[in-house]
Formats: sequence, C-alpha cells, structure tokens
Amino acid sequence: SGKPIITTDNVGCADVILDGKNGYMCEMRSSQSLIEAMKRLISLTNNDLILMGQNSRKLAKKKYDEKIIINHYLKQIKKIT
Repeated sequence: SGKPIITTDNVGCADVILDGKNGYMCEMRSSQSLIEAMKRLISLTNNDLILMGQNSRKLAKKKYDEKIIINHYLKQIKKIT
C-alpha cells in the first residue's frame, strides 16, 4: 500500500522490510525497541516518509506481485503431481 513500516524481526515480518529504506525493524517483545523505531519514523521529513512508502510499494511489487505468487504456486503443484 506504499506506507513506511515498523515491524519485528520475526518470520514473515522481516521479509517485507529493508531497515532504514522502507521502515524500521524492532526487536520482538521489546517496547523500548518499538519506541525507538517510532521516534525515528516520526522524526522523518514528509519527503522521507513518502520515499519510504514508495520503497515499500516497490518491494511489495517485486516480491509479492500476483503473477510471481501464482507462478510459484503452480511450480509447487507440478512438483507434487
């Protein structure tokens, strides 16, 4: 959706972030780490926020485009049939 991200260093979450490029990674179960990531994000300029959002969108399109997912799914089906 083209938004900057704050997420944890956890399976499934870490795959969608390039720390400092499209958002910030924080440690799991660490409120202090989350606070620091939030502080970093809110201190950005509007232009930096827009750029991070654009980077999020580019990464999502590159890794999770519908065609990529469908092709991967079909390859997996062919392997088991």
